[in-house]
Amino acid sequence: MNYSVLPLTKLTEHFERLPGIGKKSAQRLAFHVLRMSDDEARDFANSILDAKEKIGYCEVCKNITDKPICAVCSDETRDRTTVCVVENSQDVIAIERTKEYNGLYHVLGGLISPMDGVGPDALFIKELLARLEDGSVKEVIMATENFPCKYIFCKFLNGSSNFFNRKLERSALDAFSHFSYQI
Repeated sequence: MNYSVLPLTKLTEHFERLPGIGKKSAQRLAFHVLRMSDDEARDFANSILDAKEKIGYCEVCKNITDKPICAVCSDETRDRTTVCVVENSQDVIAIERTKEYNGLYHVLGGLISPMDGVGPDALFIKELLARLEDGSVKEVIMATENFPCKYIFCKFLNGSSNFFNRKLERSALDAFSHFSYQI
């Protein structure tokens, strides 16, 4: 006999699509939702919809935010001469948690991956270059281990006469080890 309850199966399948969630974890989560009160379940569902509807990208750095300009870019006490380039918003959260960095960020929105058909145009590289145009940024920290992103970014910077006296720092997020490249 094949025992299944369609709504539970659908819920489990949705949880299973989440990164890092296998079949057993998805089933545990689905049963947890079933044990919630109606108000808790409604609040849970509404928080998912609310996040999808209200969270967008910062107009400046492309980090996620529920406002036009994120809290980091709005903070006048941040060092505006340094920009840390990261793959995604989770990297911003990880770096902010250290309380060691006081500059600004730029979120690429992914990584260059020719094998997956992701080129520079699919990322927020043009927006980063536009931010650097006025010359107020003196240091760029590449906090990504993706070589194609670093290579293409360096090519863009080296091809632009506006960027000659800028310092480009490449760093590993996990080790925070730095080496400099003078442009």
